Amino acid sequence: MVNHSRNQRGVSVIEVMIALSMAGIIIVSVGNTLLSVKRIGTESANKEKAVAYARQEIERLQASVGAAADNPFSCTVVAPATSCTNGSSPNPCLPMPGYSSCWSEFPKYGSSNGPWYIDDVQAWHSGTETVDAVFSRSMQLTNIDPDCSATRCNMKEVAATVSWTERGAAKSVTLTSVFTAWKNI
Repeated sequence: MVNHSRNQRGVSVIEVMIALSMAGIIIVSVGNTLLSVKRIGTESANKEKAVAYARQEIERLQASVGAAADNPFSCTVVAPATSCTNGSSPNPCLPMPGYSSCWSEFPKYGSSNGPWYIDDVQAWHSGTETVDAVFSRSMQLTNIDPDCSATRCNMKEVAATVSWTERGAAKSVTLTSVFTAWKNI
């Protein structure tokens, strides 16, 4: 006579071990999926914040350029003068025909095109700003007027860059915008 209960017990232990192994694989897979979803969510949130901080910097520059009296590049030429220096450029700016004002090569706060940042009270600073203890932000200005070499710099491109480190890797976002001087500031 064959003892079936002993064979069935052995099969039951094997079945339990297979079931536990499968459960372990499923739990690990679900855990990895949840961790991946969380990581993607964090990456997305950081990128969204970085874009918002870069956009904020461009908006701050736009507000600064929009205030004619405190325009960081503007010089108003008053007759009989034919040129203007706003303190930032070694060369005077010469208005284009039909203009009573012009933009200097550099912002009036210094003698370079960056990096710069503008703080909450619209003050300009050279260098990079730390935002939210995680992100660093700055803007770089580029004279794109083809006549800038002739001291007419009425078109500028601003590139606002926000950088951060995520999981040991350097990340950054850059937004650009073009600013053009108005006639008769």
